[in-house]
Amino acid sequence: MPDRSEDGQVTQRPRQSLRKGLASASHLFALSGFAVAQPLFDLLGRQAEFFIAHDVQPIDLILMTLALSLALPLTLALLVRFTAWLGTAISLGCSTAATVSRFSRSSTRRAA
Repeated sequence: MPDRSEDGQVTQRPRQSLRKGLASASHLFALSGFAVAQPLFDLLGRQAEFFIAHDVQPIDLILMTLALSLALPLTLALLVRFTAWLGTAISLGCSTAATVSRFSRSSTRRAA
């Protein structure tokens, strides 16, 4: 049975809201991995001399990997969650814009 507010409107249950937020965040994590992290890992993996020339230490590689794989998508997910707090329409627009921009940049790089 749906929850209703005092004025009779149907409200979302907290569990449904959490599930929706986690789904949105997982989409951003996957898309940022495909659009940003994977191409950079591929490029740098084929040019290992870059790391030698810049005297990169193992901890630097670990931090770069964590930043590309976790920090960037986490920042995007928090931005989308913050806009959800402001309003549903703003959140949907921000989430759509982030998804489209990531996908379009990825596909234009591959076409070039």
